[in-house]
Amino acid sequence: MMRSFLRTFGRGLFAVLPTFLSVYILIKFFRWFDETVFSLFIGLVPPEYNWPGLGFVAGILFIFLLGVALSNYFGHRAHLMIDGLFRRVPLVKSVYTAIQDLTDYFSPKEGGANQSQVVAVSWPGTDVQTVGLVTRTELDSLPAGIKKENRVAVFLPMSYQMGGFTVFLPKDRLTPLNMSVEKAMRSALTGWMKKDQKENSNP
Repeated sequence: MMRSFLRTFGRGLFAVLPTFLSVYILIKFFRWFDETVFSLFIGLVPPEYNWPGLGFVAGILFIFLLGVALSNYFGHRAHLMIDGLFRRVPLVKSVYTAIQDLTDYFSPKEGGANQSQVVAVSWPGTDVQTVGLVTRTELDSLPAGIKKENRVAVFLPMSYQMGGFTVFLPKDRLTPLNMSVEKAMRSALTGWMKKDQKENSNP
């Protein structure tokens, strides 16, 4: 009786847990964003207009207007000036360029993650394969000492953590996969435990 109760309880718990955690994270992010943005305008907004969510709406509007400003010549030039300033400050430039490279990769523009290829990497002398993402197909600008001919950069994500490592491999060790970058990253993060719906529908 107790075992049946625990089994049913566990089934319900694991069914609701992803939804609960997702909603919890979204609420925490919403509150943090709302409070952070509103604190910037707290002296400009009368207390009687301090409605929940006002900071979030103001932040979305500010980001949209910033995008509009960057679309014209003067806004673009100002952005380049600020970008150049951050790239010249010691220590700051290392963090700034790393974050910028990451955001550029996952942005929807051409050359980002949407253009990347998910591949299966075959290790020489074994039947072992690893799934990775081709992050760079041109290696000519890399320092001397790195083999560049007929090679590409492949990022190999690790399971159960946001991390991984990059290797430079010959193209003949790669097998292109019909899989999106999002699905590959999600599957790698969970150790490829989750089956596809097509697999689950098989008898």
